[in-house]
Amino acid sequence: MTTPMYELSKALLSPVFKRAYKVNIEGLENIPDKPSILALNHTSDFDAFVFNANILDKIHLPILFVHKKLPGFYFKPIDVYLRSLGGVGIVGNSFRAIKGLKRGTRDVLEGGSHLGIFPEGRRIKREGLGKF
Repeated sequence: MTTPMYELSKALLSPVFKRAYKVNIEGLENIPDKPSILALNHTSDFDAFVFNANILDKIHLPILFVHKKLPGFYFKPIDVYLRSLGGVGIVGNSFRAIKGLKRGTRDVLEGGSHLGIFPEGRRIKREGLGKF
């Protein structure tokens, strides 16, 4: 299930990111038609947007992402925007954070969407997967 902000962002931003970032997508046949968890490489701040822009017309379900909740006044508008997209926000790696991630993951999958994660937990500037 997507939010109105997700649908608005998809309509407005997907054409921009699709035109700005040319990507080669391999393995689409491995993405199931039922809700699942997708593990992706994380190389830039825009990965989730670029990925969605280039794949949503090729798969059947929306993809919501796990994101870090950003502290401080400067990041507040970004955090509010990310939460309005309907993904799963987490803070740290405490038991409470993991419990929230588990609950958020269940909500996304039961809501009929894929959940995109970046298992490295941070941007990796080289080819291949980082440690996770």
